[in-house]
Amino acid sequence: MKAEVFKGYKHPFIDDAFYVRDEVFTKEQGYPKEIDIDEYDNDAIHAVLYTENNQPIGTARMIINEAGDAAKIGRVAIVKAERGKDYGLLVMQKLIDYAHANNIFVITLHAQTHAQGFYEKLDFEVIGEGFMEDGAAHIRMDHRHEK
Repeated sequence: MKAEVFKGYKHPFIDDAFYVRDEVFTKEQGYPKEIDIDEYDNDAIHAVLYTENNQPIGTARMIINEAGDAAKIGRVAIVKAERGKDYGLLVMQKLIDYAHANNIFVITLHAQTHAQGFYEKLDFEVIGEGFMEDGAAHIRMDHRHEK
């Protein structure tokens, strides 16, 4: 496995991130394609995970706040055939490592409730009550890094 971490639309690997997101969110989960790619993608930090033969199988993105000390991770996706192999942990860890290396101390995400245990493995903690987002039950979770 290899992973690439990069910023924005102009990077050559962005199409691989969009491919994985389309496979998972549009084709598998039925979300409209129009809501996936948005204005945040150009400034976001993206991670894409590849097989040994360079097939993209996972992705996530991180949007950093204006102050540069907090971020939100979203669009976390692993293609269906590759789930259950801890690849999601790998792609998430790449963004967490990037955050720590760049003095980002709080990472927030809105997890689908069925994925809460997955994020807890990465030291995310539940914050507040559950809520509905894009028609699915979610929970806010935070990961804090000491200054």
